[in-house]
Amino acid sequence: MRIYVVNHYSQSIPVSAPGYPCALLVIDQWNDFGYKTQFKLTIFLQPNDPLEIGYVKIFQKGESRTKLPEHFDDLDRTHISVGQSYDFYRAIRGIPRVHGLDLLGTLNDITEAGQFKDDFSDFEGVTKSLLREIEPQNIWNEGVDDSLHPALQEIKTSYRTHLQGTDIQLEIPLHFADKANLPSNINILVGNNRTGKTTILNSLARTVSGSEAAVGNFSPVRPPFSCAIAISYSMFDPFVRPPETAKTRAFKRLGVYGTGASVSDRNALISNVLRFLTTKRMSQDVGTLQRKELLFDVVNRSLGNEIESKMRKIITPTDASNQKNDLFSSLSSGQVVVLSLLTELVESIEPFSLVLIDEPEMHLHPSGIAGLMHSIYEILCASTSFAIFATHSPLVLQQVPSRYITCLHNVDDSIVTSRPSIETFGANLTEIADEVFQAYKDKSLFRTWLDEGQMTQEKCDGLFDLTLSAHAHIGKIIEND
Repeated sequence: MRIYVVNHYSQSIPVSAPGYPCALLVIDQWNDFGYKTQFKLTIFLQPNDPLEIGYVKIFQKGESRTKLPEHFDDLDRTHISVGQSYDFYRAIRGIPRVHGLDLLGTLNDITEAGQFKDDFSDFEGVTKSLLREIEPQNIWNEGVDDSLHPALQEIKTSYRTHLQGTDIQLEIPLHFADKANLPSNINILVGNNRTGKTTILNSLARTVSGSEAAVGNFSPVRPPFSCAIAISYSMFDPFVRPPETAKTRAFKRLGVYGTGASVSDRNALISNVLRFLTTKRMSQDVGTLQRKELLFDVVNRSLGNEIESKMRKIITPTDASNQKNDLFSSLSSGQVVVLSLLTELVESIEPFSLVLIDEPEMHLHPSGIAGLMHSIYEILCASTSFAIFATHSPLVLQQVPSRYITCLHNVDDSIVTSRPSIETFGANLTEIADEVFQAYKDKSLFRTWLDEGQMTQEKCDGLFDLTLSAHAHIGKIIEND
């Protein structure tokens, strides 16, 4: 297959191209520790009909920067290539098989030139550039059979980093996908302020994305996450924004800042929802579901059938503008946040992503938190992805088994970790607040009133119409005091 090589996306297949299908490689300036091997591949099955395949890295013996001619029909045996994700090969499977095999053969792709793997395995440019990330490593070693992807197996590891501005080392156990009948693709971090929750999320985003500014590491091995998606709807968004010159395919930052430096207001969030709804990507699949249909499903779960119905009408040409006004004028601020989060996440997520969310409960009414958690879980399942949340909400913990929750404690100028002392999944919220967050340990207004008024159980019963659980709770507080 004829492949053309260009410097910019604005360039395309020459008008005089001898025949179709043919392909286009756009040179990428991504730098892997001194090696520049990355290209963006698009195939044209016919004129003016591009199909984006994705990123591929091509190593050339003796060169730190791969040098290709303006066009070629094959590469010699000093070159070898590997697609940088499973999605790259899924896209190729979506074209006629004969053209897909021809394209991979022309590129000397590892899946078609595996017999030459040993000739390249010891080159620094292969290990530091082609195989820098976990997915190409798996493809190089195991091939592209999705069933072999290690993210489909149990993940048990730990992550080590340092508390920002200190010498305190943090080590967090991570555990995913060990129980098929439990929601095991979400891990949660809880703890008081200054226990490192934000530091851990920020550090994880850098490490998973392969940033040279990474300050942490996994032990014993890095899990097979394909990219990091960092989400925050706080004006104090903790996630470091990638430099303007950085490629962000392995690190996506969503929320009130997104990739910009200013806070998005309500109108900006709504504009993003409308823009994402109409992108070509929303018509593509993630896992076995079309992204748009997945979005409608989770919007229905979190915000209800009426809002889902109005969203469906927005993408229908007839009367679309009236539907937009009708939908967005009726949404509360919290509903706008939920709609924005779900839309951006569905649009951005890739198989085997690691989603990092700082305080998912922010801006939400308590009744909306469980629905949002269920929706995020549904998105993770559809895309075979994983998430780590930092939270202060008992409602969030109530949705996740305690085996996937890590409590952070500041003890003698060091941070220690533990699991909750109770089972949190479906537990009573008061019990979670008491046992995990120790909400009643310090003097609250209520406890001060109990003490100063020398209140007894009988006096409280006379003042309030107490439920049985409230009666028992107050009795426990009075007894412990």
